[in-house]
Amino acid sequence: MSSVATATYNLKNIINHPNVELIDTRKTIPGWRVLDKYSVLVGGGKNHRMNLGELIMIKDNHYDVNNIKKIIEKGKKRFPDLKIEVEVENFNQLKNIINEKIDIVMLDNWSLNSIGEAIKFIRDNNSKLLIEISGGIHEGNIAKYAEFGPDYISSGSITHSPKSIDLSLERI
Repeated sequence: MSSVATATYNLKNIINHPNVELIDTRKTIPGWRVLDKYSVLVGGGKNHRMNLGELIMIKDNHYDVNNIKKIIEKGKKRFPDLKIEVEVENFNQLKNIINEKIDIVMLDNWSLNSIGEAIKFIRDNNSKLLIEISGGIHEGNIAKYAEFGPDYISSGSITHSPKSIDLSLERI
């Protein structure tokens, strides 16, 4: 737990942008999700979702250009109180969902060269849509991604990669 909180704290400080939240993913140690999520909060991050039932997440491999509108409509109809997030990996997918009734768009695995243009396109065409950046985010590039002003940057590494620490309360 200390390692997760510390990893979160360190990444959050590297972001150094007041409007960009560092959020976790569901990638946690099996059986320890509540503890990992709590540790993220202690480290200054935010929790994305505790389980699959808190948000409708439509991953890019769940849809194509022909069925995304129907998937979103079904989700809204069946679960009207849940927010909908759609993952996109390219401009074609982004352009196809930009005016749909969704709450969050996840820009997954976008390069630094294209992320700025994508965020500008979203802000210009659907200013209410929240933006999450995910995939390939690490200490070496998170500050550069944050400069583009997304709402969220998610990182699975803060919960699945920190090394445990050897801590003793004994006096030497």
